[in-house]
Amino acid sequence: MNSPLARIAGVRRGLAHSRTSVGRYRAWWHDHNERTVGQVAERAAGGWWLALGDSAAQGVGAPHPSQGWAGQLAAAGGAADRLVNVSVSGAKARDLVDDQLPRAHALIDRLGRPEAVAVHIGANDLVRPGHPLRLHRGLAAIADWLVLQQLGPATVVGLMPTSGMGLSSAEANWRIRRTARSVGAGVADINRPAKGSLNSRLADDLFHPNALGYAAWAQGFAAAMGLPLPPVPDVAPAWGPALEPVGVSPR
Repeated sequence: MNSPLARIAGVRRGLAHSRTSVGRYRAWWHDHNERTVGQVAERAAGGWWLALGDSAAQGVGAPHPSQGWAGQLAAAGGAADRLVNVSVSGAKARDLVDDQLPRAHALIDRLGRPEAVAVHIGANDLVRPGHPLRLHRGLAAIADWLVLQQLGPATVVGLMPTSGMGLSSAEANWRIRRTARSVGAGVADINRPAKGSLNSRLADDLFHPNALGYAAWAQGFAAAMGLPLPPVPDVAPAWGPALEPVGVSPR
């Protein structure tokens, strides 16, 4: 059994790894998005998917960006080459409204409305004081945008994790369900039964899920979207280019 000091050292290494992953994963998704937008625009066939969110959509905590919930969901739906992921690590609900929705609007102007929209936001609100009102306002603004873009029925919104967040996640999930219902969106229950213990589904930083944890999240989204999945999630293989080595400056 590891000593407390060894466990603390492991968490510190996990936190350091997550911090270095943010820029590398952002650069990977930037390149992927550039390729995908060009290909979808060239085909002029639509059918693209849009992901909005925070570091979980970026895949931080998994060995590869494509093994976050957004990448594994796209793989399950056969849409890996049609997913545009404009999520930003550290984003709160208001950040999504201010930064990601304008980018999504520009994409819609160029590519037309997406076939599917997947949203997961709120974890960074919950870990900061004053989260209920701030999260409520952010969700309301997201709902208004979905209505304006006529995307409510094409959207699935993910719930917050219930483990380790106490009553704050219960209140947040009540607000998320209410918001989704108001626009006709689906709700992804990411707290479905999954393989292994909770610790086996967490990254070394003990905050982000690892690839197995994200597989359970992706299964929740896929179920809400009506995609067929096995009853117990398995980690989807990484797809797309390899990551740049540590030490290479991200764009």
